[in-house]
Amino acid sequence: MNNLQVYEKQVKFQEHIAYIQNEHKKTEYEFYRMVQNDTKLNSVYNAKLRSYWKKICEKDLHARKRNSELMKDFNQLKLQITELQSQTNKLQTMKKQYEEVVLKLYPNWHQELALTFAKKRLPVEGLSNFSPTNNNKIGKSQSCLTPMVQATCVASTNISAILSPDKPSYLNYAQMPKLLTPKDIQYDPSESMKKERPLLPIVVQNEQIPGLVSNDVQITGPFSESTQLPTISIRKLGSTKVPESQE
Repeated sequence: MNNLQVYEKQVKFQEHIAYIQNEHKKTEYEFYRMVQNDTKLNSVYNAKLRSYWKKICEKDLHARKRNSELMKDFNQLKLQITELQSQTNKLQTMKKQYEEVVLKLYPNWHQELALTFAKKRLPVEGLSNFSPTNNNKIGKSQSCLTPMVQATCVASTNISAILSPDKPSYLNYAQMPKLLTPKDIQYDPSESMKKERPLLPIVVQNEQIPGLVSNDVQITGPFSESTQLPTISIRKLGSTKVPESQE
């Protein structure tokens, strides 16, 4: 091998070494850029995570404060409930004692209350002669009354039967059915002049009703003439057909 060939080989080796060094520099530069980008991304991600964590912490603190306020309100309400419960118990005992005293002093207060209530709702002539003590004494004094007054007496007697003194309780007027009013009763005045007839409860379809009707019921006449007992027929409001009077 001569010197020229050796020189050419050395030149080729040097060129190859230079190429490898350039590639190494390029890879180092790319690695440096990747590291910088990675650091930037990491910083961005860290900032986002920190802001999100701050929001979560703020929400947690707000929820804890709200929970503490709700617990305080709940404790206050619980104390108020206990106080009110004790007051209700006291009032119930006072109510029982008051009812016992009233029953001892006024044993017939149910009948008197029913009578006054019927008088207020039905200011009809002749009702003042009726007394709750003479509910079962049906004679000439009541048989001479008109059918409307007799129906009023039946209503008052049925109220006194419902409000029995054996079961003292709170009188709820909202649950009490509507009494018979003069507008609900239609009768013929000539019927009261024919014969004396004893007082009977209202009879509808072989069933006795206690003189108390609901809001959707209308009482109509006439009274039957075949017997000496007055009967009243009832029809629903809004219906066109009126049932025949029972005999």
